[in-house]
Amino acid sequence: MIKYLTNKTDLDFSQYNLVVDCTDNLKARLEIAKRSISARVKLVTASVIQEQGYISTLNPTLDKFACNHCFFEDWSGESREINCSTEGVISTAVAMIASIQATECLKAMTNGENNTNTIIHVNTWDLSTSKIAYSKNPACQI
Repeated sequence: MIKYLTNKTDLDFSQYNLVVDCTDNLKARLEIAKRSISARVKLVTASVIQEQGYISTLNPTLDKFACNHCFFEDWSGESREINCSTEGVISTAVAMIASIQATECLKAMTNGENNTNTIIHVNTWDLSTSKIAYSKNPACQI
């Protein structure tokens, strides 16, 4: 079931097995992560900016999961908003990142090994990939 989240939406994530986030807005992405954690529901998030793509899986059912807030701990919300409208996006990058995100969703739904506490970075222009591991921030309030 697809539901749209706005700042006025009172959506209970606990009724879902998996949340899939494809937003191009960091503030929205952090709110979605916060709601997923609160409901203890797995979240697979992906974003694309220009030719760069990022995919991560958040699993709040694990003891030592790290969340998006742990990774973006210094983000104050006051910096310049970076999104597809301001920076542009290569359409083929979207297709490639969506395919990887779909695979991560399948792994999350079947309890397969996924990339929890890791951000997968893909440069679709030169086809390079890297994994950025991060850990739970002890000061995280989420």
